[in-house]
Amino acid sequence: MKKLNCNVCVIGCGPAGFAAAMRSYDFDNHVCIIEGNNIGGVGVADGALSSKTMWELSKDFSIANKIDRGYRASNISVNYEKVLDNIFAAVREKEYQIRSQIETFSKTEGSSKSLTLLEGWGSFSSQKRF
Repeated sequence: MKKLNCNVCVIGCGPAGFAAAMRSYDFDNHVCIIEGNNIGGVGVADGALSSKTMWELSKDFSIANKIDRGYRASNISVNYEKVLDNIFAAVREKEYQIRSQIETFSKTEGSSKSLTLLEGWGSFSSQKRF
């Protein structure tokens, strides 16, 4: 494996890890982000984003089913697989946005700072080594 020289190593690319990496990048550091699961953390894949997307879709269904507004839509049904497809699409889009931002700030020749994403697991062996 190629040796990576960086000033700051962030383990995890969830909201806090991504923010820490970007802030460190702002201070002209070579930053390495190590992510073992999903870019964006659990909040994107299994938390806030996916549950809010589900809430929005269920709210749309609820509004379409109301009968107290002077109109009635009939034969409204739910295709749960398509609902899940919409949720997964929202998660993939957010992961893509984060990955694109990281790639935008990847090392460019002669730059005093860089941002590198490594997929895998990381740990610290001491205060200054990982």
